[in-house]
Amino acid sequence: MSQPDNYDALIDQPRLKELRDTPRWGSILFALRHLTCAAMLFSSTQSYAQNSEIEDVSILSLIVNPEKYHGKKVYLGAYATVRFEGDSLCAVQKPASSKDCLWLQFDDGPYKTEKDIARFDRAKKKWERYNGKRITLVGTFNKENTGHFGLFSGAIEHITSVSRAP
Repeated sequence: MSQPDNYDALIDQPRLKELRDTPRWGSILFALRHLTCAAMLFSSTQSYAQNSEIEDVSILSLIVNPEKYHGKKVYLGAYATVRFEGDSLCAVQKPASSKDCLWLQFDDGPYKTEKDIARFDRAKKKWERYNGKRITLVGTFNKENTGHFGLFSGAIEHITSVSRAP
């Protein structure tokens, strides 16, 4: 692993310099990096779980209990599919049926003008980076929006946060 140009300046403090000269320096750095990443991941997921307005749920919970979660803001992990008339969120990468998935409403409309279409195209382009990937997101569950031709078991709309899952 290469060191940055200012590496020595970064650890020029006496205690850090003493640590750097030990044979275990690589192990110490490795542990610190992983602890830092774990703390960041834990704090970001906990912030959603601790927010009383956001329910931390699974896709299965939403499908089995749609009345319980209808209209509520939810935090969930899922595999995203972004394709023509098939934008969806699924618990597994290759579900047996679209009824095992939720419609992914990444743009809430309207779709009447050229500006609306351009906005939709920009949103779709942004979401294409998540196609086939596991993501976490925050959005509102709608049991009545069953997507294209009613093929899905509900929808996630009004998405306020999305990121790649670890």
